[in-house]
Amino acid sequence: MKFITIDGTDKSGKSSIIEGIWKETNGLVYPMDRGLSSWHFFNVLLERIPKEDKVYHKEYKQKLKAFRQLVDLSVILSVNEEDWKTRCKEAKEQPLVGNLSFEEHQKELIHYFNKARYSNVLRLNTSELSEDECVNKILARIGYNRRK
Repeated sequence: MKFITIDGTDKSGKSSIIEGIWKETNGLVYPMDRGLSSWHFFNVLLERIPKEDKVYHKEYKQKLKAFRQLVDLSVILSVNEEDWKTRCKEAKEQPLVGNLSFEEHQKELIHYFNKARYSNVLRLNTSELSEDECVNKILARIGYNRRK
């Protein structure tokens, strides 16, 4: 079984792509909504962990090291701001948590993702690619052979 993490700003397409992977692979590939770097980003953003908490940061680094060994592919999704606004409106959801603008939020999320140094990374912009194109690129990257 292949293990994939899908990271990205809310409304970047994570859930839709995860659902597409499940359908295409009948559960033979496990896509996870958000990796450790995203969880760390939200802990920092929402000030859940004091910056000076050395125990948390040490444990995060240890968990991240182990997590990197388990993950076959780490995907980071980005989305153009206008598409993101449209998706939020259609879903009737509040845009973002925290006090960051869309641009700052996406930039910081990607920064934490990059800082995690995952070994196999795929970057996709869901404003430029359809859900099916994203699923196809992900499955091709991990060498998943589709049933005919």
